[in-house]
Amino acid sequence: MAGCDFSVREYSYDDIDGDFNLTNFALVTEDLNYKIPFIKMAQAVTPNLKLFTSPWAAPGWMKTDGTMNGEGTLKGAVGGQYYQTWANYFVRFFEEYSKQGVNFWGLTVQNEPDMPTLKYEEMYYNASME
Repeated sequence: MAGCDFSVREYSYDDIDGDFNLTNFALVTEDLNYKIPFIKMAQAVTPNLKLFTSPWAAPGWMKTDGTMNGEGTLKGAVGGQYYQTWANYFVRFFEEYSKQGVNFWGLTVQNEPDMPTLKYEEMYYNASME
């Protein structure tokens, strides 16, 4: 889901600070030109393929450190506005991929949630935050 440590650049689907309604949420070139076509090719040879996704980080404006890289967590209290927006971000991701003909079987809440000191897209969660 969005950029990861294998991406050639850092990116999210909504970099507009304070866009709690995710009005500016949109898939990017990496999804439309690479990920989705590759997934469709895999599905063509394995029709029952089960897909899951994992985010590496929330958009920087949602994180305490203000960047997708580094050890920040989601801003605010668990269950608060940022957590709700992050949950809605997941929903929008699934909706946008579904419009492209790609549906997912599952997800993980976070890639490597307990690795807070890396230099690529990441976000820290402890067990109670998850």
